[in-house]
Amino acid sequence: MIQSISDLLDVIKKAEVEKIDALKIKHRPTIGNTYEGLTQELLGKAIFKGLDLNIVTNSFIKLDNGERSDEYDIMIIEGCGQKILYTKDQYDVKYEQVIAVIQVKKSINKQQILEAYYNLKNVYDILDMEVAPDYTLKLFSDSYKSICGENIVEKGKFRKTFSSSTHEHIFHMLKLESILPARIVFGYEGYKSEYSFREGFMKFLKDNKSSEDDLKYGFGPINFPDLIINGEYTLIKGNAMPYIGNMEDGQWNFYVSSPVSPIYKLLEILWTRLSYRFKLSSSIFGDDLELESVHYFLKCNIVNVNGFRGWNFEYTPLSKKVLEKEYDVEEWQPAKLTMEQHSVIWYLCEKGVLRIDQINNLLSNPVDEKLFSQDLTKTGLVYIDRHELKLLTEACRCLILPDGNYYAADDKTGKLTRWAIRKMEELKKNVTPVPTKSPRSRPDC
Repeated sequence: MIQSISDLLDVIKKAEVEKIDALKIKHRPTIGNTYEGLTQELLGKAIFKGLDLNIVTNSFIKLDNGERSDEYDIMIIEGCGQKILYTKDQYDVKYEQVIAVIQVKKSINKQQILEAYYNLKNVYDILDMEVAPDYTLKLFSDSYKSICGENIVEKGKFRKTFSSSTHEHIFHMLKLESILPARIVFGYEGYKSEYSFREGFMKFLKDNKSSEDDLKYGFGPINFPDLIINGEYTLIKGNAMPYIGNMEDGQWNFYVSSPVSPIYKLLEILWTRLSYRFKLSSSIFGDDLELESVHYFLKCNIVNVNGFRGWNFEYTPLSKKVLEKEYDVEEWQPAKLTMEQHSVIWYLCEKGVLRIDQINNLLSNPVDEKLFSQDLTKTGLVYIDRHELKLLTEACRCLILPDGNYYAADDKTGKLTRWAIRKMEELKKNVTPVPTKSPRSRPDC
């Protein structure tokens, strides 16, 4: 469903941009208004009816103490705002109403990135920590587990021990990210290639790099927009809402780039927020069995320099040739397991927890239990809690397919079931089934 709507909006966007360009307007404020109006129109077609959602433009977040935010081009809100006296269509809205804040730019360049960055940073600057609806805890939990492979809870309370300072800072950052609205820069044109877009953003960052004598505040990952659209190219935050930036050698791949489907990515981010807020069915995302390839852009980790702790960014330079290669779409795959791993995951689906020193009790062939546990965490299905293995998933299921291979995944959205059905159809056509084995699954756990 989401793919077909994004295709439709892409067509509408291109057609309407041609109409705006044909007007040959030279007055900059009027040009800005036309593109804000177009963006509002597109978003109006993207959000669900019946959820009491509204779109306001050139409006403000007003806190309980009377403080107002900066003016935001577009906000998607739940409910209605309070109209500001003697204005045509400007509103004050409460923080908890805001689902997304969008800064609209006809053209993206370094200066426009700077303006948009500080405008959206203001959303964080005025964050009211008391505003944390129940659904944000689930969003926080899912995002942290997806990135760090740990539960947010330890002994019934928010965890206070972490495997690294970077994990600790990601924990606190994602807790805030779950409360913050999605923050998006929507640029209709600008840099002419993915390469120049990446380079342009790097110049913006280098201009704001901290030194021992000149500390620049406000440039941690939490202040980066969730999405920056530059024509057909995008920069995306891997905060697992929904795009997941994986950990690699102690660093977090938190910002990636892509040369395709900007509207699709916009919808994914908006609909993820809506799905948690309103408990919408996962069917809004369709089969969801294809993975978009993205290009690594920025990694980060926490460092301590002369007593100052801060985020260190590492740029992943990619050549024009690499970035311009044909864009791949991969099939989603569940975790492929060995027979021994399958036995342990199966047990965890039944019991929920297993002491590491009891692993060999389940296996015919003994293993190094510590190394085995570490390897098992790489599947993303489990984590180590002191001396125990526990599931990270909400609805883990194990499968043995007729080709003799073992698989497992979280089936809370039915993705594993859909994949298994597709795989079975392929096996019927191409593979002679192993007669002594049949597909089996475990109950949700």
